[in-house]
Amino acid sequence: MNEIRVKQCIEMMRNAKNVDMLTWQQGGGVCKTLEELHACGNPACFGGTLALDPHFIADGGRAGLYGIPLFKELGGKEAVALYLDISEELGSSLVHGDTCGGVSYFYNKPFDKVDGNDVADKLQLILDGEFT
Repeated sequence: MNEIRVKQCIEMMRNAKNVDMLTWQQGGGVCKTLEELHACGNPACFGGTLALDPHFIADGGRAGLYGIPLFKELGGKEAVALYLDISEELGSSLVHGDTCGGVSYFYNKPFDKVDGNDVADKLQLILDGEFT
């Protein structure tokens, strides 16, 4: 696990606005910065928010079609996993929530109700070694 990146993502998600875990980015077009995302009111999930994070971009990441995070030729959950240096399974859980019937077993709530603090809390558990 890349502890520095996980810590940066915790801070990013604690400050995230309009989190919508059901879409990378939603609205009239893909935003280019976090400030633009927050100002225009576009909802975005963890991966869509990460795609605009200055640290992610400085490390070679970018936002692709619909705001999907791209990192070292990988996209979506695989890009998240590689960037944070966590398992693909855990990357998938963070991004997709292990959802069945609209309920996230990873976040323990309806997936459409997951907010930035919920994601930050799971990232903190990863940092604390609760997940591998």
